[in-house]
Amino acid sequence: MTKGHIISGTARALTSFAKSAKSLPLDAFNTLEIPFGAIWGEHDTVIPLSQAETLAKHISQLSLHVILGAAHIPMETHPEECDALVLSLLQQSVAALSNPK
Repeated sequence: MTKGHIISGTARALTSFAKSAKSLPLDAFNTLEIPFGAIWGEHDTVIPLSQAETLAKHISQLSLHVILGAAHIPMETHPEECDALVLSLLQQSVAALSNPK
């Protein structure tokens, strides 16, 4: 089993983000003019896929990418697939920024 990486301040940063995100309305994301994506593990039991699907229903420019067979940390168990998705999402964002509507 692979151990996760420990980075100083990570827990504090994630806790801070979680507290601030509670008050962020989902519609706020629809004001962004760039595409963005979420990479989710099919078998995530920490934050179930159903929550990601709810996000995708409320955020028009969110593309949801489900990693089949993955759980909560797909970038550790399926790194090649996640890397390819991240690169694709970055390319889409760069293209959107280069060609604003």
